[in-house]
Amino acid sequence: MTLQTQRRSMVALLLVALSVAAGGCDAMRKNEFFARHISDEDQNVVARKRWDNFRGNVRLQMAEQHIRSGRFDEAEKVLSEAREMMPDEPEVLRLSAELHDQTGELTRAVTEIESYMALAPDNVEGRVLGGRIASRAGRIDDAIMWYRGAVELAPDEPDYRLKLAECLMARGDGTEALAVIEQYTQFEASVPLRQLAMEICDARGDADGAARHARAVAQIAIGDEAIQERAGIILANARAFEDAIAVLAPVIRRYIELPAMPAKDGSVSATVAPVEAIQAYAKSCIELNRDAEAMRVLKVAIREDPSDQVMWSLYCRAAIRADKLDTALEIVATFNRRNEPIPEMLVLEAYVYFLRGELNKARETADRALKIDPGFEAAFLLKAKASRDARDEYVPARRRAPRWEDVAGTLLGRRRDAEHELALQRQRYSSTVPQPSQIAIADEESGR
Repeated sequence: MTLQTQRRSMVALLLVALSVAAGGCDAMRKNEFFARHISDEDQNVVARKRWDNFRGNVRLQMAEQHIRSGRFDEAEKVLSEAREMMPDEPEVLRLSAELHDQTGELTRAVTEIESYMALAPDNVEGRVLGGRIASRAGRIDDAIMWYRGAVELAPDEPDYRLKLAECLMARGDGTEALAVIEQYTQFEASVPLRQLAMEICDARGDADGAARHARAVAQIAIGDEAIQERAGIILANARAFEDAIAVLAPVIRRYIELPAMPAKDGSVSATVAPVEAIQAYAKSCIELNRDAEAMRVLKVAIREDPSDQVMWSLYCRAAIRADKLDTALEIVATFNRRNEPIPEMLVLEAYVYFLRGELNKARETADRALKIDPGFEAAFLLKAKASRDARDEYVPARRRAPRWEDVAGTLLGRRRDAEHELALQRQRYSSTVPQPSQIAIADEESGR
């Protein structure tokens, strides 16, 4: 290539480069013009949107504060303003659902939370709120669906499992409810979940399971008297009487020994009695032949509330178990002076007469109970037994009676109200003469 040719090529390349550079500058000028044109057109819209979002978020914060403080009218007004400013914001729907849940407008709350979850399906708080709303609306299946979703998204959150298990129990799915809470990794140390497991087993009649969980609850919640009290009651229900006494003893001791506290106005009010705990403790003491301890505690409780019929029944029962029949009659007489006679106490009185061999009095007293409550089976059977023994030629000084535990069991509210059952018992006694060992004043196996 000659020198002249090379010079021509270099000139051509230079011209091309200059042309491209000129075209690029022209394009840049055009782009800058376009950008300036767009900004001039839309800057007001962008600024307005940003301003609306800022104001809307402020409104949402205000609405949440109003809801927490119970100012529902103000919350609804502020939410309406936020909805106008941010029509596509899911948080508006969530707060609206919470507001209407608080005000009891559950149908609207359900609609709002369903709309919210369509936009935010993976929001755990939304699922929990949906479960709460559905539960309050009586839609248990929907509540289970919402809470189940929350557990799937946050399996390590015990509160979600607790709520799901409670809804499953409301539907009658005790087995699944127990499985849900036992699958929690920290179940062994969780007081709320352990306590719910205790209640589930108690409701299902699983005495062993209830006692096992109650013992664990009592150990891990040693400083909570309310939980200790409930665990002790469950242990008594499960017939774990030794454990029940051990758990309830501090509760009973504080109740008896704690002096009455003066109120702000200077008056002195009595300590509120833990009624269920006292009854469970006394029952456990009676079952373990610690009748004197049962009577000591019951005497204090009756002094504070002489109208509690269960306390009187247990008090009389403890006296009978301790073979203090005269004391038992005095207890019944004192109750009748302070209260209207009731079938339960009359049957206990009749039972004492039966044990003393005073069969006519036993029959007459049982008949008084039947006049008050003709369907009270314990009174009918005791009357029948006293009448049969009164016709016997041999009348021992102390007769072999039906188990006193069975009689007293009916006095704790376990009755059979069905008319056909009473008819069957009457038929049996009219056609056969059962042996004393076959008599059961209240059949515990029947669940009364």
